[in-house]
Amino acid sequence: MLTPFQIEFDCPIDEDRKTIHLIAKVDLKEEGSYYTISGISTSAGVQVLPNRNIVKSNNRWVHMESGQPTSFSAIIGKIIDTELNK
Repeated sequence: MLTPFQIEFDCPIDEDRKTIHLIAKVDLKEEGSYYTISGISTSAGVQVLPNRNIVKSNNRWVHMESGQPTSFSAIIGKIIDTELNK
């Protein structure tokens, strides 16, 4: 099982491709069924988003609550895929 790990990533904040650099913790939950992304904050430690749960469904990373993909779930999912393939 994948142990929790910290990630850093650039997340788009508008359609003009402006981004914000964020730090978060990724934690595998319930025997691999989904991931919780927590502590989503700036490098200054300001939390900018509540915890998010994402899951891979039909080869896409989606939010568990809505079942819909976003740029956020795609970015985090790509990082998770990279970690799984190490």
